[in-house]
Amino acid sequence: MKKTLLATALLAGFSSAAVANSSVTLYGILDGGFAHHRTKITQGGESLKTTSFGMRGFNGVRNGNRWGLRGSEDLGDGLKVIFQLESGFDLGNGRSLQGTPAGDTRLFGRQAWVGLSSENWVA
Repeated sequence: MKKTLLATALLAGFSSAAVANSSVTLYGILDGGFAHHRTKITQGGESLKTTSFGMRGFNGVRNGNRWGLRGSEDLGDGLKVIFQLESGFDLGNGRSLQGTPAGDTRLFGRQAWVGLSSENWVA
């Protein structure tokens, strides 16, 4: 009984020393706008009036819409794994905006990287 209790206590002590700190942050920017267009075209005595309202053409007025994940995992001894995944999208319909010349879309086309950082490394 005492050996089992001692072994359990030792394992608990070692497992707590191996726990790493990790953090993941979900972030994003939503930037959209609504527009009202009224057009009147007169040609040959006839006029044509059109009116439109909506988000079309006003997606990401100042900044591109995006969402992403950024985080780190502490590996111990001052060493960390760091990463960032970021994707742009159309606020009006949710489609990915990271197109390529071939026409396919990339989920994390804005940024997708992983790296290492250390408190012990000197720049």
